[in-house]
Amino acid sequence: FRSLRIKHARRSANQLAHVIATESLRNGEEFYLEEKVPRFVVRIMEEEWIRARLRRKMVKALLSLG
Repeated sequence: FRSLRIKHARRSANQLAHVIATESLRNGEEFYLEEKVPRFVVRIMEEEWIRARLRRKMVKALLSLG
């Protein structure tokens, strides 16, 4: 390689990888992501998506009160 660029990604930017790594360490299990994501990860990501959407709606409502 002529050049190499390394960039740190915050946990929030790669939540899926963080969830899988945390659960793997906690349970002493390995996960192989072959064409699918473990169900527990899907559930956690859905919950996070819902929380983020509610936060955006709350901020929008608060800003409209001005």
